[in-house]
Amino acid sequence: MNAYLHAAQDRAQELRAEAQRDRQARAAQGQNERENLLQRLKVLFLARQPRLA
Repeated sequence: MNAYLHAAQDRAQELRAEAQRDRQARAAQGQNERENLLQRLKVLFLARQPRLA
């Protein structure tokens, strides 16, 4: 196999792995943002509930 082709294939594999890691990181970040938003909404709704005597 020609050295240039081998280097290009290695680089392509590295880029695919990096893209996969980026997708996983963005997915995890999005999940954290959704959880934080839900928590804030729960606090807002609880704060608006009438107090029971």
